[in-house]
Amino acid sequence: MLECERQRNMKNQDLVLENEKSVEKLKEVISMNASEFSKLQQEVEDQKKLNAKLSQRIRSLEKSQRDLEATLHDKDDSIGVSYPSRPSLIMNTWKTNPL
Repeated sequence: MLECERQRNMKNQDLVLENEKSVEKLKEVISMNASEFSKLQQEVEDQKKLNAKLSQRIRSLEKSQRDLEATLHDKDDSIGVSYPSRPSLIMNTWKTNPL
C-alpha cells in the first residue's frame, strides 16, 4: 500500500513538472506574440503617418492645380482668348506626367 502511494506521488510530481514546463512555454509564446503585436502596432502608426503626409501632399497639389487653372483662366480673360479645353488639357497632362 505504501509503495502504491509512492508511485502515485511520483506520477503526480511528474504531472506537476509537465504542467510547469507547459506554463513556461505558454509564457514564452505570449511574450513573443506581445513583441510581434507591438511591432505591428508601430508599423500601423508609421503607415498612418505616411498616409496623412501623402493626403496632405495630394491636397496641396490639387490646390496648386486649381490655382493654376484660375490663373490661366484670368490670363485668358485679360487677353480675350477662350480655351474651354485648357483645364482638361492640364488635367490630362498631369495624369500622364505626374510630379
